[in-house]
Amino acid sequence: MKIFFNCRIWAIALLCIVAVAMPMAALASGGGGHGAEGGGGGSHWAATDTYKVMNFAVLAIALFFLLKKPLTQALNGRIEGIREQLEELEAKKNIEHEFMQAKEQLKREIVDEAMAKAEALITGAISAEDQNKLVDEYLQKVVA
Repeated sequence: MKIFFNCRIWAIALLCIVAVAMPMAALASGGGGHGAEGGGGGSHWAATDTYKVMNFAVLAIALFFLLKKPLTQALNGRIEGIREQLEELEAKKNIEHEFMQAKEQLKREIVDEAMAKAEALITGAISAEDQNKLVDEYLQKVVA
């Protein structure tokens, strides 16, 4: 497979060189000056123009067939890579969200436990006499 891939690269490079060299050779071999034939200076279709168009068409078709499969594979690979990155990022966002929810749940449980222990301590430490004293102090503050 690797040898075939290397041959394909060399073939593509050779075609690119030919694609550049052939039109240059055609232009260089074109004789005459500006409107030397016919004296009118008008534009006309020459045989070299037909060869240039045919050369371009052949090279374009050859490059299309040579590059179609590797280009499709490269683009599909890129699409898969992006899809995997998005899935990883989505999994990370879900993990972070679940982590934050667990953290909030833990905070609520700690607060509830602290409130229950504080209530138990206060209930055990305050006697009926202390309660009556607190109520009297409160009433004095409200009335005053």
